[in-house]
Amino acid sequence: YATFFNKVVADREEAKALMDEGKRVREFCDDQLNAYKECCQFARDNEANWEDLDSEAKAAAEEFKKILTDKMPMNSMPAYRQKLRLLRAKLDEVKNRLRDEIRTAYLETEQQIVNFALDQIAALSDYFHLGNADILTIRNTKTFDHVQVLFRDANLIKNQLRDIVHANVAMQELSGMHLDGVRCCQ
Repeated sequence: YATFFNKVVADREEAKALMDEGKRVREFCDDQLNAYKECCQFARDNEANWEDLDSEAKAAAEEFKKILTDKMPMNSMPAYRQKLRLLRAKLDEVKNRLRDEIRTAYLETEQQIVNFALDQIAALSDYFHLGNADILTIRNTKTFDHVQVLFRDANLIKNQLRDIVHANVAMQELSGMHLDGVRCCQ
């Protein structure tokens, strides 16, 4: 029994350290496990988005990604949560900038199509100023050839208007969707 007693006394410090570590792990699981899972999911979901951040945020992202391999994350959870808030804010800035770029491109394209349509309407009005000319005279005029080109261009206008509608729908979906995990910055 003396040998067993000496062994227990000799390993007392190690056993105390293991008990303390077990207590810290249990507290972590009880208090911070959900936050840990949230951080890990955010790190995985946004892996493709880190490259679009500024240099300060990229450095924070590099530190933040360490949570995925950290053996003892309970020691660094406050720092990870702080970086999570920073990275969310930075990614939101990128998303908002992209939404603004899409909105601007949409409005510019819409204006170009409106201007094009107005030009085509003006050209068509020339056609209708031929008055009482007969059909052969109308067919032999440059205006008639121009009108045929305009009608061919009508398909182009139709396709551009369809693209505007699709861009508008995409913009509305983009502004309403949660982009974590989606490559948003190309």
